[in-house]
Amino acid sequence: ASPNRPPMAMHVLGAACCSLGFVRWAKPIPPAPVVQPSALEGLGTPALLFISLVATVTVMLIASWLLSQSEQRGVGVPLSPLATRPATKFSPFERKMRNEGLSEAAIAAFKHNFDVLVSGKSTMIPEADIAPVASLPTLAQLKGRPDAKLLKKTVMVKLNGGLGTGMGLAKAKSLLVVKDGQTFLDLIAKQVASMRKSFGEDLAFMVMNSFSTSRDTLDFLAKYDFLARDDLEFVQNK
Repeated sequence: ASPNRPPMAMHVLGAACCSLGFVRWAKPIPPAPVVQPSALEGLGTPALLFISLVATVTVMLIASWLLSQSEQRGVGVPLSPLATRPATKFSPFERKMRNEGLSEAAIAAFKHNFDVLVSGKSTMIPEADIAPVASLPTLAQLKGRPDAKLLKKTVMVKLNGGLGTGMGLAKAKSLLVVKDGQTFLDLIAKQVASMRKSFGEDLAFMVMNSFSTSRDTLDFLAKYDFLARDDLEFVQNK
């Protein structure tokens, strides 16, 4: 029930009190001329008032039930503006994404998520659908010997799409100074150099940037000449 609407019992009690008070204080009303015989003819005033009370309570019970049903169905509950938009409203978003040069795969993925959102479907995963992992092998249980030659087919990828605005930095958070004047990007670049020297393999390295961190990151890493120039980053979709 709505917190602003009195409970149904209050309505019934109010109707009963009004009807009983009317029976106690009402003066007799001269009967009107009867044109047609009536089934209620001959009933006294108390009986008629009792019938009126029953009818009033019945109507109020039905009205209260109908109102509760409408609330359960969400009738009259305002939806968010985005939830009320039909799927055809995706056109402006598609046009903007194409103007930015985004790929067909990125547009299709965004449209799928958009359609799910405006459909009103739940995006929550029920707990009943989640099961814990029974067991996982430990490193000691894995068979095979380390092979440094596999590094030729390996790419080290560092996620670098977030800004450090929450820490007072209007650039990539990897540009924060962490030790001895060195940033996270300095330490990452030196880690790549150390692995290449230790294993004797030219380990590939890339950063996964966003459109907000790409320029700052590439400018900063330009001082490390051992890092690739053409294949140093790939950018997340806008």
